[in-house]
Amino acid sequence: MKKIIAGIMAVTMTTCMFASCGDKDDSESSSKGYEKVVTDFVKAANDKDADALLKSMMPSKVIDGYKTMLEDSGEDWDDTKDEFADMISGGLEDSGKLSVKINESKKLDDLSEVQEYVDDMYDSFDIEDDHEVSEAYELDVVLSAENEDEDNEETICSYKLDGDWYLMLD
Repeated sequence: MKKIIAGIMAVTMTTCMFASCGDKDDSESSSKGYEKVVTDFVKAANDKDADALLKSMMPSKVIDGYKTMLEDSGEDWDDTKDEFADMISGGLEDSGKLSVKINESKKLDDLSEVQEYVDDMYDSFDIEDDHEVSEAYELDVVLSAENEDEDNEETICSYKLDGDWYLMLD
């Protein structure tokens, strides 16, 4: 069961992370936290750092909710976290170190889709909390692996919640 949960978590987070997140415009923010969360995720993937991977994807209250759900079902949180990091980073063993280049960032005017995503994430773990997305960006990135010939161009979304930046996974 633990391997199934970790597998679902890994596939969902890595596949869905690189999805577009809504309408956009060309405005800029004075902070680059919306870009830093992307580079932090890539560094965590290269380092097989499960805590940093999770921190770049969801608020601590959601991580705690996920941990509680696993433990309530008899699963070991640390083992699941380690398996998750191995799955995320496992492909890097052959591909080599992952790097990311952010080509363009666009601030989103309409935050409703991102807010709905966050609301759903909190609701999935029965977390009652006021949480309002204050900013979101769509970023065009190029992912490269040192032992691969082709780069992967993706559009991802980062959002700001309670002063911290996260990647939108869906």
